[in-house]
Amino acid sequence: MNTAFAIRRLVEEALHTKCLTPEVENAINFELTQTGYVSAVDYEALELMIEEMDEGRIHLVASHSDNSLPSTQIPRQRYAARVRLTLNCSV
Repeated sequence: MNTAFAIRRLVEEALHTKCLTPEVENAINFELTQTGYVSAVDYEALELMIEEMDEGRIHLVASHSDNSLPSTQIPRQRYAARVRLTLNCSV
């Protein structure tokens, strides 16, 4: 995936499908690790995704085939805190 746009495309996928799968989450984390920093545009995209999760418009799910059911394994507040921690460490 083109690193320059990878995070935005992954966030766009989550916004479009209204769910965050482990695959998308892992891909976002991989891109953050590979680049070592977060651009301002990517940061805004991730913040938007976290806000949508906090408002309940994006659900954390086990897989795409199960995208109608929110995951009970990881509360979205805990996920948002983990992403915020990653972002704060990367900026």
